[in-house]
Parts: sequence; C-alpha cells; structure tokens
Amino acid sequence: MDISDGMAVLVAVPVCDDPGQPDAGWHYELSVVDVGCDEHYLSLCVQGDPWGWDLDDADWYVVLSR
Repeated sequence: MDISDGMAVLVAVPVCDDPGQPDAGWHYELSVVDVGCDEHYLSLCVQGDPWGWDLDDADWYVVLSR
C-alpha cells in the first residue's frame, strides 16, 4: 500500500477468539486508522490513540480518504 500523511484507512485484522484452543473460531477486528507519516516516522492511530496492530497484520484494507 502506498500510504501518505493524513490518509484514513479501514483495515481488517483477523483475530483468534481463543488462541489456546485448536478449534477456536476467529473474527475480523475492523478499525478506521489515521496515518501520520513523513520520511522519519509512521504513526497509526484510532481516534487519537495508537493502533495496537501493524499494517502487515491486516488481511485487507480500503482507503477512505487521501
């Protein structure tokens, strides 16, 4: 993904319901992530708080605004 400062992205991260169980189900955690970046840093936030995932964790994404 080619990201830029100020971009908003809807991302889906697969999450296991119970990692200790071999037959546990899973679901997607959906988040609207605001991107802040320049040549020295990358900031991923949800409503002003740091996002708990990395973009590599997402199965899919949709760019909402550039």
